[in-house]
Amino acid sequence: MSTGPLADLRSALDRLTRPPLLVAAAALLFVLLLGVVGRHLVQLEEPSGGRIDVGTGDFMAFWTGAVFIHEGRGAELYDYAAQQQMQGRLLRGTAPEFQPYLNPPLLAVLISPLVPLGYVRAFYVYDLVCAAALAAGLIALLRMVPAINSQTGGALATILLIASYQPMIETTLGGQNTAITFALLACLALSLQRGSTFAAAIVLGLLTFKPQYAAGAGVALLFAGQWRVVLGGAVLGIVHYLVGAWQAGALWPVRMLEFMSAYRPLEIANNAETHFSWVRTADFLLPTPADTIVAVAGVVCVLATWWRFRDFGTRGAPTWFALVVCGTMLASPHQQYYDVALLVLPVCLLVDHELAVRGTIALSVRILLAAAYVGYPLWRYAEDLHIQPLFLVLLGVSAWALRSCSETKPQIPAARTA
Repeated sequence: MSTGPLADLRSALDRLTRPPLLVAAAALLFVLLLGVVGRHLVQLEEPSGGRIDVGTGDFMAFWTGAVFIHEGRGAELYDYAAQQQMQGRLLRGTAPEFQPYLNPPLLAVLISPLVPLGYVRAFYVYDLVCAAALAAGLIALLRMVPAINSQTGGALATILLIASYQPMIETTLGGQNTAITFALLACLALSLQRGSTFAAAIVLGLLTFKPQYAAGAGVALLFAGQWRVVLGGAVLGIVHYLVGAWQAGALWPVRMLEFMSAYRPLEIANNAETHFSWVRTADFLLPTPADTIVAVAGVVCVLATWWRFRDFGTRGAPTWFALVVCGTMLASPHQQYYDVALLVLPVCLLVDHELAVRGTIALSVRILLAAAYVGYPLWRYAEDLHIQPLFLVLLGVSAWALRSCSETKPQIPAARTA
């Protein structure tokens, strides 16, 4: 048995990255972060004086869309000048920056009943909804990870680690919609694993509020022969379109794309270094036209990988779903730094696979996961590092998902239920 400083360090890291010390550390961090966020929330004030940075994340953008719907001005929802004018009114002054509403109409429609409450009270209600979504996502996730649940303290560690992960708690209580996306992806994975076509179709349809994830999952499911899930999701997607057509006009998808096209150059110029998908990393690192060539090649590789492991999708294998989530994030044209919170889903599915196959998680893997967990703030140093660190995290988890699928033989598909 080896002794010395290195052996002591290895022993300490081994204990710290396992329950019960892991649970204690995650609980402590969760309480501390909750205290910081809670103090921030109670100090929120109504927007005034053109202050766009009011500490509510992207909620001002969502609120802008919601006010358009509430006032019966949905036809102007994707009018660039109208949005700027509306936001100036909501901020009670001209702001130096602009938070445009870029989502499909559904989010604005659902938030619009909160408009009479006023901005801050509506934000609190939205936070409660996001917290409930996070809880629902955690429940769905825990039902998919029997190997983690079988470990003493495994389930509690999973809950605390996800809830205390800085981008997850910040987006859940800070005005983003990441927790909702996480919940829908977790419920979709659970429905597919259990062979429930109806539930999977419903969740896929709801996921159209975040089009890149619905499109990614839809393509992968088509490759896997899950036609009924995709068809059901498409039907609900049509309902989403009709709701948008009722509120914002029949051509809202065209207007939304035109709006995004007009805003994209400004958004990329201001935030290129904060994106971490393969597509946007190519834009950040390479000159034209090399960036486009590399971006397209990356997307083709993602599609080829989904096709290669399509048999896993016929039974909703968790490792396959981890590959789908990672591939969607790699190919996404919009993947901001805080979206890295969604990687907790594939990571947990892959950890469960490792435990089921090997009975343990290698210390090297635990150290890498711990580094990604505590190293999240490094996203701010992309320009200094000449690469977005979160891209390396996404690439590493993607490689892990690919390896897990490669070492597992596909099984006979389970019987599907309506």
